[in-house]
Amino acid sequence: MILEQLGTLNTGRPARDFKKILLKKQRSVKRSLLRTQRHAIATIRRQYYLTNAVADSYRAFRLNEDIALASLLVIGVISFSTISILGNALYTIMITAVTLSFTYNANIALMVLSSVVVIAVVVGWLLAMLQNMLSISLMDGLNRKRDRSLLKTLRRSLGLATQTAGAWLLLLLAAFIPVGAVLLAAMGILSVGDTSPADVMPALVGLGAMSLVWVLWVIANYALLPYALLFNKTDSIGNTLELSRQLVDTKGRGFILAGLVMFIAVMAGLYALAEGLEKLTQVNSSLTMMLLGAGAITGANAIMTVFYRKRRMARR
Repeated sequence: MILEQLGTLNTGRPARDFKKILLKKQRSVKRSLLRTQRHAIATIRRQYYLTNAVADSYRAFRLNEDIALASLLVIGVISFSTISILGNALYTIMITAVTLSFTYNANIALMVLSSVVVIAVVVGWLLAMLQNMLSISLMDGLNRKRDRSLLKTLRRSLGLATQTAGAWLLLLLAAFIPVGAVLLAAMGILSVGDTSPADVMPALVGLGAMSLVWVLWVIANYALLPYALLFNKTDSIGNTLELSRQLVDTKGRGFILAGLVMFIAVMAGLYALAEGLEKLTQVNSSLTMMLLGAGAITGANAIMTVFYRKRRMARR
C-alpha cells in the first residue's frame, strides 16, 4: 500500500519548481545588468567633455561677440609685440646685468637671476591681464550681462591682473616647490661618497613618481583657483581655496586631468610644427613656438572659464 502511494507522487514537480526559481534568478540578474548598463550610460552622458567646453566657449563668444573679438585682437597684438621684442629685451637686460656686476663687483649669477625674475614678473602680469580680458568677456556673455563695454572689461582686467598672476604663482609654487626639494635631495644623495645612479635608481624612480602624483593632485584640485579669485573677488583667499577645491569634488578632476593631457599633446604638436616651419621658412622656431603657445594658452583659458561657470552653476 505504501509503495502504491509513493508511486502516485508527482516526481516531476521538484524539477519544475527548480526551473522556475532558476528562471526568476536569471530574469532578476538580467534586470540588474540592464539597470547598471543604463546607469553607466547616463553617467557617461552627464559628464562634461572637452567637446562640450569648446561648444560652450563658442556660444559665450557669440553672446558677447564684439567685446570678445576685441579682446582676442588685443591679446593677439600685444602678444605678438611682446614676443617680438622679448628676445632683444632679454639680451639687453642680460648684458646690463653682467655690466653692472663687473662695475660694482656684484655676484653675476645673482644679477642675472634678478633680471630673469623681473622679466618673468612683467610677462606673467601681462599674460594674466590679457587672459582676464577674454575670461571676463566670455563670462559676461554667458551671464547675459547688459552693462558691458570694452573699456569696462579692460579696467576690470587691469585691476585684477595682479590677483590672477598671484593665484597662478601660488598654484605653481604649491605644485613644484616639493618637486624642487625632491630634486635637491636626489642631487645630495648622488653627491655623497661613491654613490652611483644605478645604486639609487629605484629610490629616484619612486621619488619621481611621488612628485608627479603630487603635481597632478595639486592641479586637479586647485586649477580653478585663478578663476575663483577673478569672479569671487570679495571672498578671502582661504574661502576661495576651499571653493576651488569643492567645485571639482565630484566631476571636475577628470575633466581637468584630461584637459592637461590634451594641452601637453597640443603643445608637443605645436613644437613639432614650429620646428618644421623653421626648416621651410628659416624663421626662428622659438619665436613661432611662443606665438603658437600664446594661442594655445588663450584657447585653454576660454575652456577653463566656461568649465568654471559650469561647475559653479552645478554647485548652486
